[in-house]
Amino acid sequence: MPFRADQLVFRTREIYEAFHEFTNIIKTGSAGPTRCETDDKHDWTQWMGAVDADTLELTGHSFGGATSLAVLTAPPPPQFPALPIRHVLLLDPWVDPVPTPGPIPLTAPNPLDPSAPLTRPPLAVINSERFTLWKEHFGKLCDLAGGWRTEKDVDETAEDEEATVENGATLMTIVRARHDDFSDFPALMPFNAQRVQTLGSTIQKLSLAFLADGLAEELAKEVRHDKVVIEHKKKKTLQGVFGEVLVHAH
Repeated sequence: MPFRADQLVFRTREIYEAFHEFTNIIKTGSAGPTRCETDDKHDWTQWMGAVDADTLELTGHSFGGATSLAVLTAPPPPQFPALPIRHVLLLDPWVDPVPTPGPIPLTAPNPLDPSAPLTRPPLAVINSERFTLWKEHFGKLCDLAGGWRTEKDVDETAEDEEATVENGATLMTIVRARHDDFSDFPALMPFNAQRVQTLGSTIQKLSLAFLADGLAEELAKEVRHDKVVIEHKKKKTLQGVFGEVLVHAH
């Protein structure tokens, strides 16, 4: 795991470097130090103003989930400002490299209102069934999600159910989903068409609702349950039908 911890530091630095260089292209129309031999054939000015770089939606799958948490729980490198993160979306994150006990997310300025009090961006986690059945790993993930709440979130939750979703962290599992269902790999297999359509649609629906600050409304469309583990002779499964979304308390 020491190698993975070092890799986490490296990848965190990559996020800051990539965002800095991309923002430079958007604002100046120049690739700056990232120039390459093809630059003479490319008009970088067409990128100017083409992307809103004032807010950032931080999303990570697998080790990318650990990287996202690392970005949010440590101050930026000295030469970089804090990233203007608006939402954090983790798709079946692998959190073993994240230090234990779980880190406490830093507060940061609201990218849409710099004058507002410091806050933590809302966090949503969509898990595969196997990662939820992985007892030690899921326990660590629940600790991370539970630590995301501020005291204000806890107080509001008692009075307003939507505060559980929009103001803190939401932890979900898609029944029968696998780790690779969150990537484009299943789409390359022609016999996976129905699986890709069902699970891909669910992942997309939940993700877009979260990024549009509408996850509470989306989840309220159906009755949701927490996990119930069913013991079989050789394996365990979650109670529920294929593609069902479970919402976990943490």
